[in-house]
Amino acid sequence: MRITSGGNVLVGTTTDAGYKLDVNGSVKFGKNGTIINQMICGQVFYNTSTSKWQYSTSAKNVKVLKIDRAEFQIYYGFTVNSAQELMILATTFESRADHTACVRQIHQDNCVICIINTKTQYQKEQNFSFMIVHCQAPPDTARFLYVDNKKEKEYGTEAPVESYYYTL
Repeated sequence: MRITSGGNVLVGTTTDAGYKLDVNGSVKFGKNGTIINQMICGQVFYNTSTSKWQYSTSAKNVKVLKIDRAEFQIYYGFTVNSAQELMILATTFESRADHTACVRQIHQDNCVICIINTKTQYQKEQNFSFMIVHCQAPPDTARFLYVDNKKEKEYGTEAPVESYYYTL
């Protein structure tokens, strides 16, 4: 570990890239936290000035391809052993709640994000943000736990979760 004269903390690296905390390796937050190997974030958007689809990310080796009308293939820039090691989040920029970004496929080095209109079920091109987190896989299957299978009546009369469909 190194603390630079500017107050930046470097762990696993000696090159100061100008970040307050720069870790080259896996990270764990808290006593019972998940170990994160890598995380990439970005945005895919239609640039009206150039009339072309573009993407923005600070992660190296990430590549985005438009493979269909509303499907985008995102190459992570790293490889995973199984889909269980990934957490993929995507959300559209649009303020209306009738368009959603879905993960259509997951592969070792890429995933496919699809934008769907939840009212019509048709695909629609939309700008979206994404975050892909590569978590450390459990070392053995002993780490897998069973989900409790409780009956609905055991939960009492709690109010249901509010629907995510809204009319504007």
